Amino acid sequence: MDIDSEDQIVKFWIKQHLRARFGSIINEAVPDALLCLLHGSNACTDFEITDDRPDPDGPTSTAQEG
Repeated sequence: MDIDSEDQIVKFWIKQHLRARFGSIINEAVPDALLCLLHGSNACTDFEITDDRPDPDGPTSTAQEG
């Protein structure tokens, strides 16, 4: 199967699934990063996922006042 046609099938499936789940038509394009993740491709390393969680070893906001 051609990669482009496979991507079209995946995009169609995602939109149909979201429509069934949320009851509305999704008009936005499916992000290429999502397609890469679904395909398990290593080619989608050009985007960065930031980790905004606080450092577990860093200072906390629950410090006791002395």
